[in-house]
Amino acid sequence: TAIMSKKWWQFWKKDATYNTLRLLVAQTGGNFTAYNFAVFVEEGYQRNPTVYACVQEYVKAVHACPIIIKRKDGSTMPLGANKSLSKLLNQPNNTQSLAQFLEQAVIYYLISGEAPIYGDSVIPNRLPQELWVLRPDWLTAIESQNQFAKVEKWMYTASNGEASQYDIPPSNMFMWCAQNPLNTYRGQSPLLPAAYAVDQLNAYAHSNKKLLDNDMQPAGSLSTDANLDESAFERMREQFGAEYAGVNNQRKPLILEGGLKWTPFSFTMRDAEFIQGKVSAKRDICEALDVPSQLLGLDGSQTYANYEQARASFYEDSVIPLYNNLLSGLSKWLLWRAGLSPDDIMCVDIDAVAALEPRRAERNTKLDTMQSISTNEKRQAMGYESVEGGDVLLVNSGLIPLEMAGADIPNLNPMF
Repeated sequence: TAIMSKKWWQFWKKDATYNTLRLLVAQTGGNFTAYNFAVFVEEGYQRNPTVYACVQEYVKAVHACPIIIKRKDGSTMPLGANKSLSKLLNQPNNTQSLAQFLEQAVIYYLISGEAPIYGDSVIPNRLPQELWVLRPDWLTAIESQNQFAKVEKWMYTASNGEASQYDIPPSNMFMWCAQNPLNTYRGQSPLLPAAYAVDQLNAYAHSNKKLLDNDMQPAGSLSTDANLDESAFERMREQFGAEYAGVNNQRKPLILEGGLKWTPFSFTMRDAEFIQGKVSAKRDICEALDVPSQLLGLDGSQTYANYEQARASFYEDSVIPLYNNLLSGLSKWLLWRAGLSPDDIMCVDIDAVAALEPRRAERNTKLDTMQSISTNEKRQAMGYESVEGGDVLLVNSGLIPLEMAGADIPNLNPMF
């Protein structure tokens, strides 16, 4: 991993070393700010177990969310009802299934804040033959000179110095990205607010590894009352480093002479807060990625009464909105090319998500006890078909008017 003078999480920076698109800059004459997607992947996703676990929770959840098409009139239809669209999404390209395609898109989005999706359609009003998720750091936007805030074309170039590059028309590109207040066309990484927490956890892991290599023994000092010349000092340091320091010399007894004394350093109160600091950093990452910490099994995660509620909340508040955001963008881009109405939209079939079954059971129980709606209205709200004779109101037979109970009703009108 390359060592950077700046923090890895400085998302956009002017750094020629990491400007993999400087060929494009020279050709277009613009000032391009390098985007270190590779460093985000290495430091945030590959080296941080909490970030990795959070991202994988999203990936698993998206795989468990079926897709339906909601029509303009409010009715729904399964994705398979449109053969051409279903074929494209279930087999986006010749190497990926829908699950693999979605996994790549979700990982790119959660790490970088964007997942560019390319369709190879030759005719703009036809469905693409294949869909591909492109690497964000190999892509740059070329602005139109005639219109404000409009992309004239996208330029895609690999970072390995090859001369090959591809010009992509906007009609062949769907840029799924998180809103970035500082850039019109590029997304802001969800990891950015948790940057310090990621750095802390990586530093904790590195420090803990060094401590374990030393058999969990803190450092110490060698001292003597005698004055050592430079040659004696260097000889002692080399000998001590070779025979007593390092993982291979754990618990090896010291043999000291000439008045040398070894004084071990004790753990400080700050060292004792090591575990608590790790937990705090992990919670910060979970908060930034909107993942309930209970799903990761963190100590003291009692925000939800149980794991089931945490999982349902994760689907309702995080996964389904994120997935619907992707599907709505794909709908605007693809559905009219598949012969559907521009007002139709792909979305998650919430009633088929298994993780939300406890919420549905609770809702159905409340609906079943309501006496202000008919049986068929209850069935429709629960997702069932109407039944014959179900348009009547059913009430509890124990609830009757007061005058029918035989009680004396006071006369409140003195005229009668």
